[in-house]
Amino acid sequence: MKSLRKFWAALMILCMCAPVLAQDAEGTLQIQQDENGVYQIGTAQDLRDFAAILAGDGVTKDENANAVITADIDYTENFRQIGGNIRGIIDGRGHTITVDIRATEDKRGSLFNFLYGTIKNLVVAGRIENTAKYAAGICSFLRGGIIQNCIVKADIYGGNLDNADATAGGIVAQTDNVDGGVIDNCAFIGSFRPVEGDYILFNSCGGLVGWADKKVTISNCLIAIDVSQMDQTSCNTISRNPGNVSISNVYYTNAMGEPFT
Repeated sequence: MKSLRKFWAALMILCMCAPVLAQDAEGTLQIQQDENGVYQIGTAQDLRDFAAILAGDGVTKDENANAVITADIDYTENFRQIGGNIRGIIDGRGHTITVDIRATEDKRGSLFNFLYGTIKNLVVAGRIENTAKYAAGICSFLRGGIIQNCIVKADIYGGNLDNADATAGGIVAQTDNVDGGVIDNCAFIGSFRPVEGDYILFNSCGGLVGWADKKVTISNCLIAIDVSQMDQTSCNTISRNPGNVSISNVYYTNAMGEPFT
């Protein structure tokens, strides 16, 4: 009897510690959760599953979901933006997500969309393209959230055929909806470039923030980019609409467009 009790006790511990598969309408998603409910993202499919959870696409919607990146991920095929409202914490743990984003709609040219929560310790590399507006290295819209210890090592391509106003940013396309956003200890290392073909006009960009519609604090950041191939009209080295931006210890290698004042 004692041996049987020990067996069942051991089995219960194993079940409690085992990763949990997130449930969807057809059975299970591939993404797993640890014992604290934190999603473990180690593959491109995990990223797609996490996007579905945030959006409530076939699963119970959870905008407050937390996640950690457990490996470097090649996300260059079958890309799905991690959209919806992100209110939890995404910890990259120093890993790199490599992307090849080819967007044609506003707000789709970024890995993440609406950030209320925190994204930290993440590297985004590759190519980011949007022939509409709001391309960015981390998220299209920062809504009072925090981006910390992140590096974007990417070329950002754009060109709005209608009026050339790209509102693209190395880290964030636009701060909006909520004051108090923070960008700390981040870097944009890459370039702004026009899309090949007819989309030859590409301007109205910011080195870190494309347009600060709401107040944001930027500190301890680096902008090391090539801007030689773009139209610098209405651009700003750090952020457009600088009256909403508080900066400290922000450095750059090449000025772009209007001075930050």
